Amino acid sequence: MSKINTATSVAKAAAPSLPVWPLLTATLIVLKLIGLITISWWWVFAPLWIPLSVAVAILLVIAFIALVLFIISEIVDAKK
Repeated sequence: MSKINTATSVAKAAAPSLPVWPLLTATLIVLKLIGLITISWWWVFAPLWIPLSVAVAILLVIAFIALVLFIISEIVDAKK
């Protein structure tokens, strides 16, 4: 009996789950359309654009650091 419970709990833990933001966005859209909330459409779609904005910002920072390191390495190589 213990082995069955362990296998079941492992299977439940490994089951994929949906991300929160699509469900939150869908909920906010429905609430906005039926008039239960009066927040701006920008905030209704915020669960979609905020994570995207954070990801783009992180990629821009990484690209900037890579560019600075490349320029520094070119300057060091030019001095040799």
